[in-house]
Amino acid sequence: MDAAPKTVTGGQSEPFDLSRINVDSLSDDLRFLVRMAKAHRYLDWIFSLMRPYLGDRILEVGPGIGLLTSRMVADRHVSALEVDPDAANVLLQRFGAMSNFDVVSGDVERKEWIDENTTKRYDTVVCVNVLEHVVEDITALENMHKSLRSGGYLFLFVPALMAIFGTLDSAVGHKRRYSLDEVSTKVQSAGFEIQEISYGNVLGVPAWFWSSRITRRSMPNTSILSLFDRLVPVWTWIESKIRVPIGMTVICIARKR
Repeated sequence: MDAAPKTVTGGQSEPFDLSRINVDSLSDDLRFLVRMAKAHRYLDWIFSLMRPYLGDRILEVGPGIGLLTSRMVADRHVSALEVDPDAANVLLQRFGAMSNFDVVSGDVERKEWIDENTTKRYDTVVCVNVLEHVVEDITALENMHKSLRSGGYLFLFVPALMAIFGTLDSAVGHKRRYSLDEVSTKVQSAGFEIQEISYGNVLGVPAWFWSSRITRRSMPNTSILSLFDRLVPVWTWIESKIRVPIGMTVICIARKR
């Protein structure tokens, strides 16, 4: 029988800066996240999309090094479901002294971490760039559904377009990139009712294709990443006015019936 998932909490403090983390000992996917930490406008954009659906109690699935955790934990309780012990260690270094944060060591594909006490269910599940790493993604979605209270929200953000799958995806452990239809089908089959679903980040498509399929990099180019981040206000404004037919990302808001 598997051991019960371990939950770690702390006192009250401010999270400290990522520059204090020793990145040399981290895996490629976590080092990728450290590089992405410099894309402040991009991360703020993601947070702006999820903010309307964030309740008081949040489960963040696979938060990695806490790039979005830092934006949510200021005035909400965040439970971080993290299977990677190195990532969990970074999260505890950054947020472990905060009373409204805890780490739950568990695998989203398994059920041991789900509390059977319905009064302890979450208001919102946040899953950003995680589902593509999971083998049994429908099982993972079903477990997220079980962890939510009735009427709770899922904010799902996954990479799109298998046509641009390449070396960057392989380096960080992606199993797939999604289409709009695939996300819609799988989310609904897990019991959710979709509220909104769309492609986003159309500008990222050529940048990812160039880095992952043409130059075949295993880490994002810092110059391209910096340029991309500076252009976030431009392409997000355009996407707020028109519905783009493709994008680097599928964004899905779903609700538990």
